[in-house]
Amino acid sequence: MSYIERSNELFESVKTPYIGAALLALVAVFPLVANAIGGLPFLTSIAIEMMIFAVFAMSFNLLVGYTGYVSFGHTVFLGSGAYMTAVLMKKFSVPFIAAAPAAVIGTGLFALVVGAIAFRRSGVYFAMITLGVAQVFYTLFQSWNYVGGDTGIIIDPPVVFGYEFNPFEPMGYYYLALATVVVTYLFTRYLVRSPFGHVLQAIRENEERARAVGYSVRTFKLAAFSVSGGLAAVSGVLYAAYFTQVAPGSTLYWTTTGDGLFMILIGGMGTLVGPIIGSVFVIGTQYALSTYLVDFIPEGAPALVARLPERWPLLLGLLFMLTVLRFRSGIAGGLGFSRVRSIDDVLTRVSGSAETEEPTVKSDGGDER
Repeated sequence: MSYIERSNELFESVKTPYIGAALLALVAVFPLVANAIGGLPFLTSIAIEMMIFAVFAMSFNLLVGYTGYVSFGHTVFLGSGAYMTAVLMKKFSVPFIAAAPAAVIGTGLFALVVGAIAFRRSGVYFAMITLGVAQVFYTLFQSWNYVGGDTGIIIDPPVVFGYEFNPFEPMGYYYLALATVVVTYLFTRYLVRSPFGHVLQAIRENEERARAVGYSVRTFKLAAFSVSGGLAAVSGVLYAAYFTQVAPGSTLYWTTTGDGLFMILIGGMGTLVGPIIGSVFVIGTQYALSTYLVDFIPEGAPALVARLPERWPLLLGLLFMLTVLRFRSGIAGGLGFSRVRSIDDVLTRVSGSAETEEPTVKSDGGDER
């Protein structure tokens, strides 16, 4: 092997960790830059929302991207985490540091029950069962006075180890959300690269062949659904902590699931960086079009152009369409992050065969041949 080939191989082996560390460093100093240019509260609040929904999208991607089952009611787990946190803090005076893990564990168990019901069917029937569960809870919480009905529950900003978070000074929330995104990413990365994750990918590619290898497919699907629900609850906990108000319209309505699905489709389904990219893209374009588009409309523009800021969702939909058509494997796929595609590759790894060459595992959990 020549010196150039060895250098290229070394660069390929370290470029992703170094790039990831550099991006993380830039994100970490973002509030300081935003403060310097005078846009700290607004820009930081957008970044916090991106990170909250990045966690939600990663949880959704674990189910959709690595198991192949689409849940149309995944927002019920975000709402469950948010409501459990709010109820424990508001009604029972439980501190945030205890309410948060209780909400995540409770939602994971709740997801296990929902999964046991939903996995009695597959395909579109599975999706409709999960949607039905979400709509039942949305309707129930809209009219349940104990949890505030349509208005929801308002809580005080959380206090952790004597530090009181302040929504008007969002630096604390920012770094809490950033730490949560990093931990969630590392956890899901470890999970999908483990034997458990390989079985999930085998189920996604060919459920019957995964069952023929000898694995209890239903057990793995329930475990994946429960873990996915618990991770969605983490985003719900962050949502309740930051917005200090939990209402059914913002946490339990099915359109939140649609936003999560957009994020993983645009970002890159079946990759770990895809949901993060998708969250930044979807929320960033929403704010850019709804807030800043009007600044680019010249005076005296035709009526059709002048009214574009009022119709920004139309432009958002067109942008989503163009992005999906341009990046068929998502933006992450366009950047070189791939997902496992061959059922033979997956089942070879699941069964522990050593007859084929071991693939190189990329940082997103996919395989690169």
